[in-house]
Amino acid sequence: MDEFKGSRCIVCGNVFTDKDDIVVCPDCGTPYHRACYKSVGSCINHALHETRGSWKPDLQPEEVTAPDTFCSRCGKQNPQDALFCESCGYPLNSIIMDVDEEGEPTEPQDSFIMYPHLINYSDPCCGLNPNEEFDGVKLSEIADYVDKNTHYYIPIFKNFKTHGKNISWNLSALVFPELYFAYRKMVLPAFAALLIRLILVIPSLILAYSQVNAGELSEFAKTFNTESSAFSIFAFIFMIADYARMWIFSTNANSMYYKKVIRDIKHEKSFFTIDAPIYGGDGLSAVLHKKGGTSIFWLTLFICLLILPFAVLYLYSTFNMVLPLL
Repeated sequence: MDEFKGSRCIVCGNVFTDKDDIVVCPDCGTPYHRACYKSVGSCINHALHETRGSWKPDLQPEEVTAPDTFCSRCGKQNPQDALFCESCGYPLNSIIMDVDEEGEPTEPQDSFIMYPHLINYSDPCCGLNPNEEFDGVKLSEIADYVDKNTHYYIPIFKNFKTHGKNISWNLSALVFPELYFAYRKMVLPAFAALLIRLILVIPSLILAYSQVNAGELSEFAKTFNTESSAFSIFAFIFMIADYARMWIFSTNANSMYYKKVIRDIKHEKSFFTIDAPIYGGDGLSAVLHKKGGTSIFWLTLFICLLILPFAVLYLYSTFNMVLPLL
């Protein structure tokens, strides 16, 4: 009995199926399982009997199927629960759609802020348009050059372009800027950061060597009156300069790297256009991977350069303090 399918027996509460043995009340038409009707002995739908009404099937809510999501960039139809377009990787409207003052959805904007939940981690371009230009360079070329950790850099570069601000936070550059620059093949900034660090540590070395007997270095350090107000001011200025160094490098390292990325890509593209055979048949993408990326060699070298001066001073001091005891 198809007219009862999906309705419930008011005795047991179970939904009627095609296999159920169903009987109905001759007065109001209420359906029952035969066994249920026998158990109560008569129709218990008293409300219908009092109003002389007739039983009607339960209204079943229509199954609502959520519409598929269309990509606002390429127009591809995606599953309704998809976060990123299956074709171009762009974040779908469902997660970047905004609303106006009346609560109506507005058209998605391409210049959204790259918050973490908008990043497509399966795509080197983070779900952005690979052909989007950043200072005359395509995003896909930037992704090829950066190579590793594009999901950190590309959102930062996107925000640089969108908001016109080149300030961002880089923890690695706060602690060891010379090692960060070396790892990203920024050799000259790495040397500059290392030199500045070594210069700014001079007051601390003078104070340390003036309190020990470590040969000529201690004799030289003791020529300074470390207890004078002049030396205190001198040390304080260097300390403030060191904090300034940390702040400047940590907030500008990403901007410096961005400028290097754009500059190097444009340089390589000019050679690639003029004389492509010099690359031995490699495509531009392979060339950018080789030119950019990271370098364990430079990182290791600058770790050694960073440790070496302090290691030499330590060995020299130890030797001069132990020598009189021999």
